[in-house]
Parts: sequence; C-alpha cells; structure tokens
Amino acid sequence: MSKMKIITNIARVLVGALFIFSGFIKANDPMGFGFKLEEYFEVFGTEFMVPIAMQLAIFICVFEILLGIMLLLGYLPKLVNRLLLAMIVFFTFLTFYSAYYNVVTDCGCFGDAIKLTPWQSFTKDVILLVLIVVLLWGEKHIKMIFSSQITKGLTIGATLASLLFPVYTYTYLPVIDFRPYNIGANIVEKMKTIRAPEVQMMFEYEKDGESYFFSGDELGTVEDLGSYNFVKREDKILDPGEPAPIHDFVLNDDNGNDVTNVFIDAEGYKLMTVQYDLKRTDLSKMEPMLALDKALEDKGVKCYHLTAGTQREIQGLNSPLKFYSVDKTTLKTIIRSNPGLVLFKGNVIVMKWPSTRFPEVDEVMAYVK
Repeated sequence: MSKMKIITNIARVLVGALFIFSGFIKANDPMGFGFKLEEYFEVFGTEFMVPIAMQLAIFICVFEILLGIMLLLGYLPKLVNRLLLAMIVFFTFLTFYSAYYNVVTDCGCFGDAIKLTPWQSFTKDVILLVLIVVLLWGEKHIKMIFSSQITKGLTIGATLASLLFPVYTYTYLPVIDFRPYNIGANIVEKMKTIRAPEVQMMFEYEKDGESYFFSGDELGTVEDLGSYNFVKREDKILDPGEPAPIHDFVLNDDNGNDVTNVFIDAEGYKLMTVQYDLKRTDLSKMEPMLALDKALEDKGVKCYHLTAGTQREIQGLNSPLKFYSVDKTTLKTIIRSNPGLVLFKGNVIVMKWPSTRFPEVDEVMAYVK
C-alpha cells in the first residue's frame, strides 16, 4: 500500500467522521442552528433570508451527514470531494470574518455540545481545508468499500434517516439536551460562577522616551518612581475564568422590576410556560394554557408565564394570564418551542413539553410526586 493511499484514507476517515458528527449535533437541535443562521444573516445584512433559516438549517444538517457518509462509503468521490471543498471554503471565510471582526462569538459548528471560540472555529476549518485538499490530491485511492448496489442502498437509507431525524427534533425537542436548562438541572446551581476571572492591575509609566509596565506590587519596589511619568492603568486578564452556565435568567414584572426571586424562592412544583415570540406563538394554545393554569393552581402547582413580548403585545392577547418579561435569547435557550412548558420541582427541571405535545392536566400531575 502506497504512502499516499494511507494518507488519503486517514484524511477520508477524519473528514467523513467529523462531518457526520457535526451534522448530527446540529440535526439534534436544528432550531438552535437556525437561530445561529439568523444571527449570521443579520451580520451580513441578508435579513431577507431569516424566514427560511430553519429550512436551511435542516438542509445543511442533512447535507453534512450525507457527504460524510458518502465519503466513508467511497460513493461518487469526485462529486463529494468538490462539494466538501466548496462547503469548507465558504465556512472558512465565514469563521475568519467572524473571528477577525468579532461579530459572531460562537459559530454553532457543534451546537451547544462543544463551544468553540471564533479563532478555534477558523483553525478547525483550516485543518479541514488541508485534509480535503489531500482527498482531492489522492482521489484515485478512494474506493467503495461495498458493492455498488449495497452502497446505493446505504446512501438512500442514510438520506432518509438524516432527513427524518432533524424533522423530528424540530417538531418536538432535541433528543439530547446540551443546554444548561436540561431535564435534571438545578438552575440555581447553574447560576453559580464556576471559576472567577483573575485580573492583575498594570501601570504604564514613561521615562526618557521608554515605556515601563509595573504591577501594583512592583510599584513599591521601583526606585525614584517620581522621575517616571504616569501614562495609564489597565487591567491584564491572567485567567478569563469560567462564567456560570446560566447568567441571564432574569424575570421582570410589567413595571420593569427584577422579580427573579419570586420564581426562585417558590417551593414545591411549579410550571413555567415560555413564549419567546408572541408574533409567532401558536395562539390556539392560549385557551388550553389558561385552562391548564387554573387546573394546576387548584392542585397546588403554581404557574409562571414568561415572554419576551412587549407590553403592547401582551395586552393584545387579552389574556388574564400574568406574564413576566425575560430576555428572548434566554427563553430560546430554556426550551426550543413557542410556546413551550417546563415543569420544576423547586428549582430542578423535571419535564419539558413542546407545543406539539401540549399536555393535559393529568399528564403534568403524573410527574408531581
């Protein structure tokens, strides 16, 4: 076996596996990926594409998975390699632009499963670009591992599976929840900082045309400090730390007052309803939501209704439900449904329901023990 053949097949496995993994992670949460695409559309001034963000998100998920599978199977290598090259060139430009101008701080390459900084995303794409060039260079060494008939059958099956999976998770909820509001999470614990940042104060002085930098501890040891000219003080970040997974969960009442503790301090079981966009919310759920609110209140389960809608939008509902205002991004993170329901025991998430599986009172009470 030639050295080029070995290198080509190593690159083939690495690229194929990475594309399948990346596509699967995004397909697990196509709505979250769609939100990320909307962010890119706003950055590049292509807001007209926002209405098709979710459809495009599903298409990209399927496309990535399919290309990865076809590469591993060795099916249509010329077509697959050129499509891979076109895709990675586009994403390399995108991640470089995001990193250089610091406009999108998380590319969403691996959803919420693996967070990459903009420059890490760009580096990853550059490595992939090199590997794909290797595939093009050694294309003659890419052979089908099964017969033509079996390969075609596997490709068709993979296409259907890779399409049905994101459609399912979009219609309902992610199968694997990588967000901090996953079932079993204690949101109060998730609101605690993991590691505080470490910052050192630095002082810049100038003497005889040269710049000198001293820490606060070093200043006391500098001889004849009066002969130096003070320029400025700046904070040097030694360790950025690790912030709390949940750092923007804030409830405001209709007067704009922070009433987060009203929810946090409530004991026992409580149901949260989430409507991050009242313009897009399924209004047919408003009446069942009101009925659910009344029935659960009678059974000792307090209901809290959260929205990012304006006061005018809330008043336009003509609903007796009391709404709390919460940041839209936070609500999208809590549950990928509009509306969506989240059951808590104290501050621990017990169960979630999307609008497509709106529960009856008995179903909710089945989790109340």
